[in-house]
Amino acid sequence: MAFRVKRAKMLQVCTDQIEAIITMARFRNKVWTDKTLHWELTHIGLDYTLEEVQRINDELHTRGIVEDVAED
Repeated sequence: MAFRVKRAKMLQVCTDQIEAIITMARFRNKVWTDKTLHWELTHIGLDYTLEEVQRINDELHTRGIVEDVAED
């Protein structure tokens, strides 16, 4: 029987991974947009679509990890 991981679980796991990345000291005080996060993830070898990054951004907001700020 074929199976796959539930979308909710994948969102949890992916968001955990992104949280660990964006809270690294090297990104202290960095202002992110969906596009800049997508670019950074792509360049470290993580292949997320922009739509997936947007869902992860929403989840990071829900968890209280990030807040909206004015763009630089």
